[in-house]
Amino acid sequence: MTPSLVFWLKILIIGLMLHTLWSIIRSARHRKKMIPSTKKEWIGLSTDAAYLMVAFFLFFMVQRNFQQPISAILRYQGKEMNRLVFNNLAAHQTDELGNYKGRIVILNIWATWCGPCRRELPDLNKIQVDFKNKDVVVVALSDENEETVEKYIHAFPVGLIYGTYKTHSLLDSLGTRPVSILIDKDGHVKNVVAGARGYAFFSDWVQNNLSR
Repeated sequence: MTPSLVFWLKILIIGLMLHTLWSIIRSARHRKKMIPSTKKEWIGLSTDAAYLMVAFFLFFMVQRNFQQPISAILRYQGKEMNRLVFNNLAAHQTDELGNYKGRIVILNIWATWCGPCRRELPDLNKIQVDFKNKDVVVVALSDENEETVEKYIHAFPVGLIYGTYKTHSLLDSLGTRPVSILIDKDGHVKNVVAGARGYAFFSDWVQNNLSR
């Protein structure tokens, strides 16, 4: 999800919470007592309580899986990420994100166990193919062990840069997969999206920054 989408989703959930709370209060005022006395009143209260619990759960999940990782990365917006060293399995060598200064980088944090990650990887690979002559590079990194990632890529080959990393102060704080970070040619964080996206989204991401 993009930051703006997360914001409006949270507003929608808060609206659901407030509407449900008002429904509970209105029902209590209508029957002139807090505790229901009939089966119908109990069913109505239970339904409202269930809606409220679902809304709280959704808010928690959005906060944990989208808002927190987005907020963590946006603190780096306009700044360089801390030194990120990774094992470049495509090139069979140790690599560093700083080696790609001068090119637009889509840094994708994914995992083989993550269904949305697996679905968006072919789109990211197509971005790498279509923009390979325009100073664009896609780097897909997982914190899993090398054997796990290599086995998956062997089964589903890609032409982008893929590898593993052990630890990083920012990436270690991400509680969800996938997360994609757009880094400009100067190595500065420009944008972030949590959750899987498609080819059209990533293409617009790249083209909007190639023109700058």
